[in-house]
Amino acid sequence: MSDMDANHDDNTDLESVGAETDGSNSIVLEGDSDGTAIPPAIVEKKGAGLGRRLAGLLAAALGLAGCVLSFALLAMSVRVAFSASDEADTAAEPLKSAVARLETRIDQADDLIGRDGVSDSELSELRARVDGLADTAAAADQSFAAIEKHLIYRWLPVNTDELGTRLEQFSSDAAEVAALVSSGDEVTADAASAAGELLNSMQTAVSSVDGPIDSTVDSMIIWIRLTGLGGFLLSLWSLWAQASLMKRGWRGLSGQPV
Repeated sequence: MSDMDANHDDNTDLESVGAETDGSNSIVLEGDSDGTAIPPAIVEKKGAGLGRRLAGLLAAALGLAGCVLSFALLAMSVRVAFSASDEADTAAEPLKSAVARLETRIDQADDLIGRDGVSDSELSELRARVDGLADTAAAADQSFAAIEKHLIYRWLPVNTDELGTRLEQFSSDAAEVAALVSSGDEVTADAASAAGELLNSMQTAVSSVDGPIDSTVDSMIIWIRLTGLGGFLLSLWSLWAQASLMKRGWRGLSGQPV
């Protein structure tokens, strides 16, 4: 087939869809009085350009929102890292206060118990002191449980087994002392002796519980700071990624190659 025949067939196809050619492979829309030719490449670029701009707008918006969130995470991470000591001390303060009160209660109850038992005049006071001792031991145990169940602190890999065991022992010993002195109209010499031994044991234990508490607080501080550092690095990576996305989106919105 000759070139002339091929051109004739092309023109016939264009005429069948309501367009005509000017001999230079450009499209002339039917009814256009001045015969303006629109190259097909321009028509395609207009459609592609609109899609590119819409995609760029979406990418730029998502990148901007991501940058804002990354800045917020960055600020939070820095705050957490620098306030780690305050956060740990605040969490442990109720426990420290409860242990201090527990030590006072133990001393007060022990002062009322003699080798020969408890006098009738001091029996009611002793029972009140022992009830307060049991309540304070339970409060210390609850303060420790609050730290273990905290939304954030419970995920920290801090070893609290030793501290938890000692606090549970305080509660058990306090309940046993209360059982020895709270039954009957008097406290026998044997009951008073057993209660005194338990109180002496509690005095020794409570004086050494500060070490496990301080160790727990130090571990919390370390892990809070490490968590803050991890959040800081993650926020920097996220900020870089979101800024890159926003930049590419802006280039697409401007009609530039991304």
